[in-house]
Amino acid sequence: TNPVTGTTDSVKTNPVGAERYIDAPAAPVDPDVGFLAVKGTDDRWIAVLGNYCLHYVGDWDVDTITADYYGEFARQMQQKLGADDDFVGMMSYATGGDVNIWDFMRPDRYPTRYFAKTKLIAHDLSERVAEALPQIAWQDHPTLDIAYEEVALSVRKPSAEELTVATRTLLENDFNYLDIDDHGMAVIYAREQLLLNEYPDTHTAAVQAIRVGELCIGVLGGELFAETGLWLKRQLPNRSYFTVCLANTYDGYVPPAHEMERGGYETWRARSSFLESSAEEQLRTVLLELVKKIA
Repeated sequence: TNPVTGTTDSVKTNPVGAERYIDAPAAPVDPDVGFLAVKGTDDRWIAVLGNYCLHYVGDWDVDTITADYYGEFARQMQQKLGADDDFVGMMSYATGGDVNIWDFMRPDRYPTRYFAKTKLIAHDLSERVAEALPQIAWQDHPTLDIAYEEVALSVRKPSAEELTVATRTLLENDFNYLDIDDHGMAVIYAREQLLLNEYPDTHTAAVQAIRVGELCIGVLGGELFAETGLWLKRQLPNRSYFTVCLANTYDGYVPPAHEMERGGYETWRARSSFLESSAEEQLRTVLLELVKKIA
């Protein structure tokens, strides 16, 4: 049940307890790991930036402060390269807004000990990069360029009638004692409608394209779905390219318009998903233009 509209979604994100109802995965994934490697002219390692379409792993106690597989990738990358302590390893979040590492169809696929899955994912990614490094063509005078544009996007807001219903729902329920069921979710999202109503009608999103030699990097502020990143790569068939998300501005989840119709919590109107359904097309169109401009 969609807690905002009360209607039934055709997609359920993270179907905990509903595994027996799974028909098929809801969307494509991008299996590629992109990277940028930097060395000094003295052949000493300076940095490696990785890029992967996957949420954080989260296989740790709720009160733990951790860099998850992003930090573990950096650590393992330094070890594999035998780099000095001033080496900067980094992993960036790509278009993985609808991709995580929970396998509901094969629940025994991954280890369950704290940080075991984090280390497994980081190991696989750092291995792929390390295996690719001997084959890459180094550029000792790479072209550096950047393009930037701000895009005004419409904010999805509740109607006057929806605000009335949301206010009544909050007044009739104790927000501090809720179960995570359909009723509890309806109360939580009722509060979201009141908070979202305080937003301005327009949100300014930053769109950026960066060129380093033959590599182009697209930069967006939201959590874009894997299919958006795959679409961008298809438009740039002769160019090394990847997309970094959750950068510069916070645009929330930005699903394609047809995914907004299907549902899933990434589409539920709230502070975590507040843009109109046209936002994804607007952002990827502007980003593609910027990449082509500097490429």
